[in-house]
Formats: sequence, structure tokens, C-alpha cells
Amino acid sequence: GGFRLHGRIDRIDVAPDGRALIRDYKLSKKVTAGTKLVGEGKLQLPLYLLAARGFGIDPVGGLYSPLGATTDDRPRGLIAGEVKGELIASATELNVKTDFVDRESFDDVIEAARGRAAEHVSSIRAGDIGRRPRDGECPTWCDMASICRIERGATVPDPEAEEDAAAA
Repeated sequence: GGFRLHGRIDRIDVAPDGRALIRDYKLSKKVTAGTKLVGEGKLQLPLYLLAARGFGIDPVGGLYSPLGATTDDRPRGLIAGEVKGELIASATELNVKTDFVDRESFDDVIEAARGRAAEHVSSIRAGDIGRRPRDGECPTWCDMASICRIERGATVPDPEAEEDAAAA
């Protein structure tokens, strides 16, 4: 796509036949479902899957594991349904059964991420480095208001963080 990736994958489990499961550990409490990654602008995991193909292995799944979870710490991600019962024992190991998708949908997410990343790279190379928050609005929990170039009000505390603090 006219760009290179630089990063560090937390873990790659490779089966003897070359199929691989990518794992990324997140300090957050929640992680995004694989089919929603590109739509939410989260390209890291699908780009890791893309990069793994360049290592000569066949990535058949990618999982985010929420290390900060207090109730449900099962990973969330994108898994080719063909490996259910093999590399991933069952859907019960994942947060929801919908993380298993057919191979075409799996590949579509990876290609959509490649396309979105290429768009971002092209914009940056053209000098278009504007601030574009998802859905046109910054998240309420963002604490960068004091240095952000977007006109907006003061930050609003994350209500989930307050709930978690009260429960702890």
C-alpha cells in the first residue's frame, strides 16, 4: 500500500502448520470486536495480521486481551471460523461468538485496515495533518483539552472510571 509498518506485536502463537494467532495485551477494561475495528479507527490489530503474513506465517486470528478488566477478562478479536476447536478451543474462550467470522470477512477486515492506513499515509504525505476525532467529536474522557487545537469545553470525567473506582 505504499507504506511500511513499525511496531511490536506482543505475542504470536504459531502452530506447526504455520497458522498463527496474534495476541495484543491492552491495559484497558474493554476491547473492541474484530469486525468493528476499522469502523472505530482501530487499525493496530488488523495491521498486525497483515504484517504477520510478511513473516511467512498464516495469521488466522488476532485477539486483544483487556488486562484492566475487572469482571470479564476474556479477549476480543477477529478469528477465522475455520480454526474454531483447533487453535481456539471454543467461542466460550472469547467474549462473544461473533468474533469468529468466515475467512472472506476476516480478509475483508484486514484489507479495509490496509486501505484506511494507506489513506492516512497519503494524507500525511500531502501535508494534511488536521485533527479529525471519530464521528467529529472528541471523547468525553480525553484529558488533552488544554493543548488540543479543537474548540470545545472542559473535559468531562469518564463515568465508567468513577464506577470502577467506587466498586474497588
